[in-house]
Amino acid sequence: GWSLAALDTAMAGRSHRAGPAKAKLKEVIEKHRKILGIPADYKIGIVPASDTGAVEMAMWSLLG
Repeated sequence: GWSLAALDTAMAGRSHRAGPAKAKLKEVIEKHRKILGIPADYKIGIVPASDTGAVEMAMWSLLG
């Protein structure tokens, strides 16, 4: 069954600027780079949006 203890390591309510959250984001970005074969000089961003929000961010960046 499920237990509340499963959330012991969750960072719920923690700022993305906090040390543990920054470390988790760095880990996720590094895993994406390795799994997808993304070159070291490419930037990877984690955005707080749905797929639609992420595509909109890219569109405005490309179209100005």
